[in-house]
Amino acid sequence: MKEINKFFVIVFYFFLIFGGVANSKILSIGNSNAKVTVKVFSSLTCPHCANFHNLIFNDLKKDFIDIGLVRFEHHAFP
Repeated sequence: MKEINKFFVIVFYFFLIFGGVANSKILSIGNSNAKVTVKVFSSLTCPHCANFHNLIFNDLKKDFIDIGLVRFEHHAFP
């Protein structure tokens, strides 16, 4: 029984010391000082998200992002 407890203590300390930190990458374009920030949470496997990026994003970029009115942030959502 004590050996099992020692095992769990060792495993606990291992994960405590060597545990990884999850970093999310935020991709952003546009003026960093823009008054409006559009934050989009989308998945690479979602057909609705793909539809947004294929049909809407280019107009949004041309009309608002490129002229500095909007900052666009993409947050990956699994």
